[in-house]
Amino acid sequence: MNPLKTMAKKNPKRTIRFVNLGKEAPNGKPGGTPFGDFDPNTGVIRVDPRQKEDELFDTLVHELIHAAYPFLIEDSVHKGATSISSVLWDLGYRRTHK
Repeated sequence: MNPLKTMAKKNPKRTIRFVNLGKEAPNGKPGGTPFGDFDPNTGVIRVDPRQKEDELFDTLVHELIHAAYPFLIEDSVHKGATSISSVLWDLGYRRTHK
């Protein structure tokens, strides 16, 4: 049996929530408000909406990579997310508001 298929079945359905994660907007400084996070127990991805739209897009891709590949180290997640999100952004992908 494929271990990745087995792992995927155990993961709860992903939910994305746009919520303020701290008093201040995220700025990337140590001890500052996080850009986003992922809870593997609930499948909830939270992204702070006070980021610039391209940064928010990068954060969302970053947290989705954490959700899909929980065994990756942070540096790999960061590099992969930045690469993927910049290509998609350059191709014109954007969030639509409902």
